[in-house]
Amino acid sequence: MQANKSFVLISQKELEALIETIDLLKDPTLLDDIQQARQEYSRGEVLTADQVFD
Repeated sequence: MQANKSFVLISQKELEALIETIDLLKDPTLLDDIQQARQEYSRGEVLTADQVFD
């Protein structure tokens, strides 16, 4: 088996952000919520900032 000799350098901050993103994407409830929000947005079911924060 040939060893992979490729390397990528990223900052510690970027690595931590990638790990956090991976952890979030493992949550099926969160993924369902995101999908529902996208569908609502595509149907025009949106709120203005004033409606949210009033």
